[in-house]
Amino acid sequence: MSWRLLSRPFGAIAMVALMISTASAQDRELNWAEKMFSETSIDFGVIARGADVPYYVTIENLYKENVRITSVGTSCQCANAKLPDT
Repeated sequence: MSWRLLSRPFGAIAMVALMISTASAQDRELNWAEKMFSETSIDFGVIARGADVPYYVTIENLYKENVRITSVGTSCQCANAKLPDT
């Protein structure tokens, strides 16, 4: 079996899983921390391997308490996230 034959069923399954997870995420209410982010999900589309694609997310403190961001991360190992230098 070649990779091309395996990629089509896998791609279809991945797309269905993505649509289900996106629909369920849109139906639920955001928690207090998620409300501070300009975006909670980003789709970069197709990007060349090794390409540098900077993207900035705005975080606004909506509360009276101080907010301390101690770490950032991604939901997959295909991207990197870092805090800006202060």
